[in-house]
Amino acid sequence: MPDPTKREFVEAPAGHGKTEAIVQKVVSLNTEQKVLILTHTNAGVNSLRKRLKKKKTNSSKFDLSTIDAFCLKYSRYYPSLSGIPKNITDFSSIDYKQAQKGAVEIFNIQEFKAYLKKKYCLLIVDEYQDCSLNQHNLVLKLCESIDCIVFGDPMQGIFDFSSEGFTWEEHLCSSFPESEEMTLNKPYRWINSGNEALGLWIAETRERLKSENISEIRFIDLPAQIKTYSYQSTQQTYISETATTISQHIPDRGTVLALIPNIPELNDIHHEIAGKMYRPLQSIDRMDSKKLINFLQDIDTFLRSQRRKPVSLYNLIRNKMAMSCMTGTPSLPTAIKNKLDLYTQASDMEDLRKQGARLRDDNSILYNLILDIYSVRDDRSRAKAILNLMNFIESKSNKKFRNDLWFSAKDAFKKYLIDEKKSLEECGYIIRQKKSFIGRSFHRVIGNTLLTKGLEFDHVIIVDPYSFTSKNLYVSLSRAKQSITLLFPSLSVREYAIQRQEQWR
Repeated sequence: MPDPTKREFVEAPAGHGKTEAIVQKVVSLNTEQKVLILTHTNAGVNSLRKRLKKKKTNSSKFDLSTIDAFCLKYSRYYPSLSGIPKNITDFSSIDYKQAQKGAVEIFNIQEFKAYLKKKYCLLIVDEYQDCSLNQHNLVLKLCESIDCIVFGDPMQGIFDFSSEGFTWEEHLCSSFPESEEMTLNKPYRWINSGNEALGLWIAETRERLKSENISEIRFIDLPAQIKTYSYQSTQQTYISETATTISQHIPDRGTVLALIPNIPELNDIHHEIAGKMYRPLQSIDRMDSKKLINFLQDIDTFLRSQRRKPVSLYNLIRNKMAMSCMTGTPSLPTAIKNKLDLYTQASDMEDLRKQGARLRDDNSILYNLILDIYSVRDDRSRAKAILNLMNFIESKSNKKFRNDLWFSAKDAFKKYLIDEKKSLEECGYIIRQKKSFIGRSFHRVIGNTLLTKGLEFDHVIIVDPYSFTSKNLYVSLSRAKQSITLLFPSLSVREYAIQRQEQWR
């Protein structure tokens, strides 16, 4: 029988030194074998890599990866065992669940167990509360060969994989005994920023949220760093009043995060609110933005067929993309519409340009930019002309509030112009994948906890705390380093969602 491996679990509340503990563990080991560090997101990988680099840790001491990238790496090496093809051209279609199951099959083979044991002295898994059952089974399989420490916090488990069979109590607690050597009980994030009182209050609130219904929490006798405000809102005014109230409480300096509850019926409500704010915050998009891909698919169709007429094409660019990202985008004046309606595929471009000779200033520029798209024959030249039109629309807008989406679209066009083998849609996937890998930098933004988990901000504004789940509220509170502002609308976001659905029926 092989020697049993050591397993342990460290409960890691937000801001209590977990990343530093992982780094110190890697640095302290004096062995020729490596440490295998697995986490869930590329942002998490980047954060750990930066911290290890700051400690001048030799990169030969560790391998660092997301769990899915680790699974995919070995599954592609052994397609007959995993069911994952070796050569993948479309990464958007990867079946990661199959890759996870395939990796379990691979590391169930004795030769691969011996390989793990020879290469690694320790496995560290971060953010264990975000594991699915397949990922948990992979970790258990790896633990058969190497010692393992897992870090996690049940109160940050907001992705909820219970529907896939994984539960904290049944799977984590039964598989990993709590560490006797390592405890994380100091709020270092707030101690280091000179706000220990705020950190202690968040830690106390975390314990209350574990056992109490969120409706029983009373936000009274608060530290000086926490402010509360109430405001009036109705079904008709909810978006505008919330936008105004958030704007009124945005600090002049420092990083800022405004958080809206995660309501399935209102996934994009933070975009709507951002568009109405008089002090702009950038609205965050999902990495797998369907709006981006749908827009690029529509443009791809136009590039292939050129059947969409000029007015229709302009409205596609403006209505489907530009108006979702900025305010004050220019509509087509009637004088331009009438002239563009004369266009057919048999039109003489010189005659059409003469038709617009009397247009002045911006109208003349806009008219000719649209005609430029139809004056060229190859797809790349048309795409370049569309990008020029997008730049013009951007220059004439008033306020951009969704830069993440807008610049991803423009970056997809730029990629398309230099890569003749890819469609515009494929370029969009590449751009999002690249951003996912290198991480996104946020400074003054609005979103929800699913989009901002793991990030830190100087100031956090939380709209309608009682509409959050206990876990989502804790994650929201623990993003703040310096101050928290709690906003209480007279109409809750859940009530607003119900009323809006009834209105649309």
